[in-house]
Amino acid sequence: MSNARIEATNNKIKLIVRKAYGFRNIQNMLDMVYLVCSDLRVPLPNRKPKAA
Repeated sequence: MSNARIEATNNKIKLIVRKAYGFRNIQNMLDMVYLVCSDLRVPLPNRKPKAA
């Protein structure tokens, strides 16, 4: 067994926390962590969705 996935997720969270230095509150940072670490794709306006 390898803990590579856990380490990769931990690294993503650390990078988000570093980028979130200017966020007004902790909830915004947590929302960003949930968004980046999930498989949720948010459609952006005026952009065509990529084929999966």
